[in-house]
Amino acid sequence: RTSARSHLTAFTSGTSQPGTSSLNWLPGETLSSTIIVPLGPDGAVSLFNAGGSADLAVDILGYVDAGPV
Repeated sequence: RTSARSHLTAFTSGTSQPGTSSLNWLPGETLSSTIIVPLGPDGAVSLFNAGGSADLAVDILGYVDAGPV
């Protein structure tokens, strides 16, 4: 659940936070979305909540290896 009007930004770890949001919500909303974020060199992503509190559940549903086949 969310406690305040806010937004989440998901981005590659080790990079600057972009100026766009990945998900927007109003207080009390429960919602879901599919977001594709490249992994950083450490194999992680960064998540930023702009305000209030929000419970997050993050699942890795797939992985695309861009290296040679």
